[in-house]
Amino acid sequence: MEPDFSRSKCECLCDLKVDKNKKIISSGCRGGARWWNDFYQYKNGKLIWVRSQENSD
Repeated sequence: MEPDFSRSKCECLCDLKVDKNKKIISSGCRGGARWWNDFYQYKNGKLIWVRSQENSD
């Protein structure tokens, strides 16, 4: 089951990275002229969007 992408900046789960300590999955994409990271956590067996952040790297 895919997460709800209605609030995220990316429309897919791409370039995934896992932070085991914070228990967060990040997804990266390009939207227009910017790069974005969306952050997700598993809660009650579902992947839930936490926040989006512009990637300044």
